[in-house]
This record gives sequence, C-alpha cells and structure tokens, in this order.
Amino acid sequence: MKSRTIFTFQAKNGMYISKDVFNSSGQLLISEGTEINNKVKEMLSFYSVMKINIYDKEIRPEVKPAPPVINIDTYSQRIKNSKRFQDFKKSFSENVTQFQSDITTFVNKTGVLDLKNLTKEPYTLLSKSDTTINVFDMLHNIEDYDDSTYSHSLNVALICNVIGHWMDYKDEDIEVLTLAGLLHDIGKLMIPEHILKKPDKLTDEEFQLMKLHPIMGYDLVKNEDIDSRIKEAILKHHERCDGSGYPSALKGDNISEFAKIVTIADIYDAMTSKRVYRDALCPFEVIRLFEDEGYQKYDAKILVNFLERIGQAYIKNTVQLSDGRVGEIILLNKNALSKPVVKVKDTVVDLSKKHNITITKIF
Repeated sequence: MKSRTIFTFQAKNGMYISKDVFNSSGQLLISEGTEINNKVKEMLSFYSVMKINIYDKEIRPEVKPAPPVINIDTYSQRIKNSKRFQDFKKSFSENVTQFQSDITTFVNKTGVLDLKNLTKEPYTLLSKSDTTINVFDMLHNIEDYDDSTYSHSLNVALICNVIGHWMDYKDEDIEVLTLAGLLHDIGKLMIPEHILKKPDKLTDEEFQLMKLHPIMGYDLVKNEDIDSRIKEAILKHHERCDGSGYPSALKGDNISEFAKIVTIADIYDAMTSKRVYRDALCPFEVIRLFEDEGYQKYDAKILVNFLERIGQAYIKNTVQLSDGRVGEIILLNKNALSKPVVKVKDTVVDLSKKHNITITKIF
C-alpha cells in the first residue's frame, strides 16, 4: 500500500495511520491502520508528535468491525440506579446553575465575589457522597452533562477537595484548595464563547488569546480579599514543572503546590470529559498518558498519590478490552496503574503482562 509522511497538524479525520506511532520512550501510542479522529489528534498533540505516516486517501486498510455492544448489569449501572446518584445528579445541575449565576455577576461587575456562597456549591455535592472514592463514582456517571466552563470548574473543585484529603491537608486548607479548583478557569469567562466552543482546531491568534486566560483570571481577582494560594492557582494552573507550560514557562518550585494540584485535577477532568471537538478519553488511557509523560511535567509526589488513589476508584467497574472482551477490574498493578488485573468470565487477565491489550471503555 502506498503511504506518505505528513506533519501532524495536516492530519484530518478519516485518514489512516500507515506506520505505528511511538512516544519518546518507545511505547506504542497508535497502531498502524487506526483511523484518525479528534481523539487520535488529541493524543498526537499531547505527546508532541511532529510527523506521522498515513495511507494515501484512495487506499484504505481493512478495518475490523467494532465488537458488539454487550448489555450486562454493571457496577456503573448500579450506581446510576441508586437514589444517592439521582440526588447527586439533581444537586449537581442546580449547583452548576447557581455557580454560573454567582460568578458571572462578579465578572460582569454587577456583584461581589462571595466566597461563602461559592463554598456552598461543592460542599453541598460532597455531602451526598459517602467517601472520597464515591465522588468519582458520581462524576464518572454524569456522562450526559454539558462540559461547560461552569460544570468543569465544579468538577475540578470536587477533585481538588478529594486530593486534599488524600494528602492529609487540614480542613481549612482543603477548603481553600476547593475554592482554587472552583475559580481556576474564571479567566475563560473573558474569552469569546465561539472560541471556547469551536469544534475545529484554533487558529494561532485564537490559541494565543486562549493562553491569556490565566492572566485574565488573575487580573479579575488580584485585588480581592482572598487567599493568595487561590490567586496563584488561577495564574499558574497551566504551568508545567519542566517549563513547558504558560503563561510564564515556570519550573518546579516556582509553581505553588496548590497550583500543581489544580493542574492535575484540571487535566484529568478535561480529558475524561466529552468536548465539542472530541469524545471523552477512557480514564485508564488518561492514567497511561500521565504515566508515560507526566513525571517530567507534574509534581511526582502529587501525581503518584493521585494515580494510585484514582485507580482504586475504578475497581469493581466493568470494562471492555481492546480485543473486545468484557470483564471486571479486580486488582491494580502498582508499577503499571493503567494496566490493572481484569477478571473475564473464569479467566484472570493481567494487563501489565499483555502489552498489546488495553482498556478501551468503562461501562
């Protein structure tokens, strides 16, 4: 079959990869024959892949049909059918609406930044969860909620609260961290909506404007009487420990711990949520992305704690494997958290020993 090399930015939906794509560590990212879609382009961007090989458009490899959908009673379905989840979902919708009202009045200068009211929103939702792990059960199953800046910010606040507990913070520090997560993207409310919701790749000018939202957010709150750690999280949540972030390309200790936590919560929620330009990534794919590249970009102490705990959140969940089989996660592999042990009927599959098999879907 004929193939050619193109720059990644030239990739279009419907093209097919003609040569396996590997990351800088030599691990397989995308297999030959994979059809390019928004999800694939997101992964290429995440790993900074500059060039790929594709088949000429008139030549298509044989593509195996997708495995049939299997209707089974799953852990996720049991969560969704519970009264606790129904209460959480109703409260989530109400709190997103209230948060939108509270924050837009401040941004539009028709009201003040009332931290007492803002604190109520995530804590009302947290009161409807039995444990920190239960929070992820709830968030994972609100799959049909529009991923607006407001709902995303509320998700990040909840995840930050959970991380704060996992890191044994004092209650007053957890409250500040929760507010930092809630307000981290306030600057996006200054970005035109058509850019925020654009389904196609942003132009260079649009991307440069988008990269200003941490500064815009900081400018909104810099004179407010709020904890400086919240202000820093707003300004620095897109910085990376290796200096590859923005707006100031800060490194390591120049980024506050709260900002580092908000960063991880922000990325995890963004990548596991559906966006206008791509489908949600499977949480275990996101864990793999963090494992492959994350220890240079993010604080290792925080990331290890998060990944170990988040993996626990998906034990008992029913998953589909890349070979089409369906099973239940029964055990994590500490040295390969994206590759847990899965029970498939009467067989136990240790994915850490099956390098060509991955989890593609959580039911």
